[in-house]
Amino acid sequence: MRRHLPFAALWSMQIEVPVSLLLRDGDLAWSCGQCPLDGSGQVIAPGDLAAQSEAVADYIAEVLARGDLSAEDIGLLLAYYVDGGPGSEADMVAILQRRLGGRALILPVPVPHFYYAGMMIEVDVFASAAAGTRRRHQAGSLEIEMLDGGALTWVKLSLSTPCPADRQLGALGELGLEASALLRDHWFLPADDATLLESAAAAGLVTDPGAAVFMPSGDAKRLLGELTFARGKTATRHAEAGAVTLHLRRHGEFLWALARDRDPRADLVGQTERIMPALKDALALEGMSFADVVKLTTHYVGDDSPEALHDNMRVRNAYYATPGPTSTGLPVAGLGDPQSLITVNLLARRAGP
Repeated sequence: MRRHLPFAALWSMQIEVPVSLLLRDGDLAWSCGQCPLDGSGQVIAPGDLAAQSEAVADYIAEVLARGDLSAEDIGLLLAYYVDGGPGSEADMVAILQRRLGGRALILPVPVPHFYYAGMMIEVDVFASAAAGTRRRHQAGSLEIEMLDGGALTWVKLSLSTPCPADRQLGALGELGLEASALLRDHWFLPADDATLLESAAAAGLVTDPGAAVFMPSGDAKRLLGELTFARGKTATRHAEAGAVTLHLRRHGEFLWALARDRDPRADLVGQTERIMPALKDALALEGMSFADVVKLTTHYVGDDSPEALHDNMRVRNAYYATPGPTSTGLPVAGLGDPQSLITVNLLARRAGP
């Protein structure tokens, strides 16, 4: 049974959105990016990462409770944040651990800015009432942590020096995971060094290097991976729709699709306008529609204005009907392919009758 928590239940944005704060489907649940905003869409405690982390933790606890879940059911917290100075990341992580329990994987990802002045954090929540074993493997600079969520397994990967493919695959094997079961992947890398991404790509863990996200300059030289594995081998398909490149992975009722546009003549909105119908067609070929989508993630290259987000969001929102999927969209420092200004990816699960 699929359940949606309406977007305006706790806080709001400065634009009307047909998405859900939380979507629960069976044991699994996904949130939209939880933001430090109040009911009128105004930023709480502008510029204060610690105070905003506390506010976001409050929202996460509440949306989970409304989905009949608790902090113990969290599998992964993907915490996008703006660096607030020395120790700010550690303080943010400590707050999330204290408020939401130490069991969840927490992956902090720095971004250059958000779309509302003074906003410092946005957090995605991936949860499961069937969440089980958490395991960790470290070999040199390679660190992999996983949490078994039942039908899906969440993984965070960190790498600060290039690592041979066989060592990465061996580490996954130690955790009971196979690269052939990879369903979904996001990669975040230092802006001036692609060698770490090439290392992960050699292990077959990178779907599309052109969709990788550059983190702001000056951050620790590390590659971060946010991965989801299925219970068995996934089927992979690649397609082209004009200038749009599509990558799809399917496992049973789950489908992940990643799309980006490679036409440098198109602006951010123009690329979004081509990506969304390509995704609609890709879903249809798999016997699905946007009604089956549970989570969308959008990374775009844009400034810190609300308009940069709202303009491409209006295009995306036109494809959803209330109550829609959970959705996260935020600006990033750059993408692996400089011709692409935006990537949109979605996770769908065939909806029941």
